[in-house]
Amino acid sequence: LVEALCGFSMDLTHLDGRKLLIKTTPGDIIKPMAQGFDPMAKDEGKTDWETMEDCDCPSIDNVAQADTTDVDTLKKAVETQLKQKGIDVGAFVVDGQRSYFKACTREEALKAKKTKKGSTMYVIPDPDAKKAFRLMKAVKDEGMPTYK
Repeated sequence: LVEALCGFSMDLTHLDGRKLLIKTTPGDIIKPMAQGFDPMAKDEGKTDWETMEDCDCPSIDNVAQADTTDVDTLKKAVETQLKQKGIDVGAFVVDGQRSYFKACTREEALKAKKTKKGSTMYVIPDPDAKKAFRLMKAVKDEGMPTYK
């Protein structure tokens, strides 16, 4: 309890003999990383779309359409074909027979969202949703390895 409230300092010796100083300041709150989070993993460019059942955004113009309802194919089209053409898709809607791509921001899509039975709207994820997992703390000259 004393270490949690007042902070602590600890030396850790690596296998190669280097010393690593681990210390916290009083009042620091340390959270474990999310399960499965790997800070060294390469981002594959895949977007986790937010799914909204029975929704559409009819006031936003369609920039493209597809005669398929396969969601994986549509996601791939957004990330490859449409992006290569300079079309920045923020949402797409699948209505059972056809799909419509919308060039908008997340906020515009959510603001224009309307209920429509049988349609599913896919919106780009909130960029701030996972920002708590991105914070990593490193202190210069306190034992953290640096590469030059």
